[in-house]
Amino acid sequence: MTIEALRTPEERFAHLPDFAYPPQYVDNLPGYEGLRAAYVDVGPRNAQHVCLCLHGEPSWSFLYRRMIPVFVARGCRVVAPDFYGFGRSDKPANDADYSFHFHRNFVLRLVERLNLQLNAEYTDTKERNFVSSLPEASAAVNLAFPERFIRDLNGTLTTVDLRPVNFDSHREKRFRYGISLNTKLGQGGPAVTHIAAPADTDSSEEGASREETPARVPPPRGRRGPATRVSFTASHSIVFKDEIVIRSGLPEVDLLEGGAIGLGGGRVRHQLDATASITSGGTGLRATANWRGKSTLNALDEGVADTLHFSPVFILNLRAFADVHRFLPDSDWAHGMRLSLNVLNATNDRQEVRDSDGNTPLRYQPGYRDPLGRTIELEIRKVF
Repeated sequence: MTIEALRTPEERFAHLPDFAYPPQYVDNLPGYEGLRAAYVDVGPRNAQHVCLCLHGEPSWSFLYRRMIPVFVARGCRVVAPDFYGFGRSDKPANDADYSFHFHRNFVLRLVERLNLQLNAEYTDTKERNFVSSLPEASAAVNLAFPERFIRDLNGTLTTVDLRPVNFDSHREKRFRYGISLNTKLGQGGPAVTHIAAPADTDSSEEGASREETPARVPPPRGRRGPATRVSFTASHSIVFKDEIVIRSGLPEVDLLEGGAIGLGGGRVRHQLDATASITSGGTGLRATANWRGKSTLNALDEGVADTLHFSPVFILNLRAFADVHRFLPDSDWAHGMRLSLNVLNATNDRQEVRDSDGNTPLRYQPGYRDPLGRTIELEIRKVF
């Protein structure tokens, strides 16, 4: 069935203040074939969090012009569509076409269309005369800011001036690629009773439960239970160059080759991040993984120069959660209750630090850097 629609000329959107985001278009959504919908899609495609910005009436995605840069700066992906009849999207000419279900189904079809994204990005960042907090007293920092570290006649450090400092310049070249998938399995099970999840839950894990409403009786005939949703994101970052000049006239500090402006360790060249989850009506599983490659650090310990070697480290976190009412629907005390089991650093992996003699310096002992290791948490939350 063809829907007659009007289209606002593109020149009407020229020179919009604070809204230089390029529009994306789609005109073949199921059930909306031939109708062109516009949306803004900015930020990393493999971001862990996605901000879906839905406008009201009478407005369009321009409403979020001051919020989008804030979300993107926090590492989020931002999707801001124009509903049909608003903004750059086509406007059906028949008023009868506008309904709650017409708009709701459009959002669902658009989200399904954007479920899989393969992306790659290369960044070359240059910073000059930027302000930073004073790093820990590495050899390079001592050389650049000797006046900040006051010593007595015996050479013992007595005072540190912790005011922010100005760095001369920083240059980083990085390549990152990844994949993002968010899809639904099946159409949901038989009709069941529902209750809203606790309000302070993590939306990235429990989004499927938010659309459920409290009910003590079975839903209307023909309505099915919550569908199962699966999401997966993975990314690989490669740093080709990371050099910093702390003060003009001093040599560059190559952070990839052992140089450092602190004591936390050298800059890793490779890093992998992944997140996978499966949820269904307030019950689900989630796993997050992070792998950081090996690195080196040119250290100065008690006047002796040495190179420290940091081993690769793999951290795996697991989480299982469930709304108790799904298993005990007739128990009043179970409504609004959630059980969660978290396993942090499930592999109990700890980074090893060795000097040129194969020893671990005291300050880098595992007991100081990661005293907990694997941690198991059981959480019970109840909304009254």
